[in-house]
Amino acid sequence: LLPVPMSRAALDVMCANVARVQDRLRRPIAVENLSAYVQWAGAEMDEPTFLNVLARRSGCRLLVDVNNIYVNALNAQLRGEAHDPLDQCRQWMDAIAPAHVAELHLAGHVHCGDIVIDDHGSRVVDPVWSLYRHAVQHFGAVPTLIEWDTDVPELGVLLDEADRARTAARQALAPEELTA
Repeated sequence: LLPVPMSRAALDVMCANVARVQDRLRRPIAVENLSAYVQWAGAEMDEPTFLNVLARRSGCRLLVDVNNIYVNALNAQLRGEAHDPLDQCRQWMDAIAPAHVAELHLAGHVHCGDIVIDDHGSRVVDPVWSLYRHAVQHFGAVPTLIEWDTDVPELGVLLDEADRARTAARQALAPEELTA
């Protein structure tokens, strides 16, 4: 999972590759934002701009991984590049055109001292739930997947996370109805 250089040349390659896959499958695909643990120097655009242009030019959709956005913001903070990870995440999501988004992903992560890893091995943390509600308010009612593929718990824990996602989405879509 190496990061993509946020350059015009990389965008041209991604658009061509996505078009090739979609032509072969005869259907649009969804491209996910990654947890990036290293960055390319000399970015020509930010990730939301890159993804918006990719979706517009290729006709693909976007799979917005909320935990990946949060992990990237936490790692930027650890490197001294960001001050408020939640605000940075909300700005990232607000920069993505809602029409491009096909699905949302949630997951757990682990702090490893000087880096945060998207490990898909724990419950979704409260800040990510907050960001998920923001995502649903911005992108609307799109399908959501909770990724959990390491240290898989009992079924009841998984069902509880799914219930939390349903509740958070309902709160985000109709908050005034739930408080009345």
